[in-house]
Amino acid sequence: MVETEDLLGVDIALDSDYNLIFNSNNAFTTTKGKNNLSQAIINRLLTPIESNEFYPRYGSYLHRINKKSMINSTLIYAKQVVYECLLQEPRISTIDNIECKFITIERKNYLNINIIVTPINSTEPFNFVYDYFLSWRKKTIVLKIKR
Repeated sequence: MVETEDLLGVDIALDSDYNLIFNSNNAFTTTKGKNNLSQAIINRLLTPIESNEFYPRYGSYLHRINKKSMINSTLIYAKQVVYECLLQEPRISTIDNIECKFITIERKNYLNINIIVTPINSTEPFNFVYDYFLSWRKKTIVLKIKR
């Protein structure tokens, strides 16, 4: 039987600023298991849908939420955006809970996203939190891949 940690995969580890992490031998550090799933979900949330020409449905509409839209109805929209994004992730068995709220940290506004999911091949849910920075403008990130 395949262990859950193996099913959740391995990837190159990124720090909180999305820089590659290297070990003392200047080799890539990897992330695996639930940490890899968390990193993959954050990457998917931060990638605007249609920004990757090879995978146009990969990503989310989270970039549409900005500082100007800090009202309660936006929280309902944010929860729906996160839910639709999580539905894309094949390593998630169930989406157990999503909570979104606006927070301020050091005079900067964030959308606090609290997610509880149960990975495939597991009965144990896990929780992670991501604080999405809210700017004044919509984020227009476009990933261009050279052929």
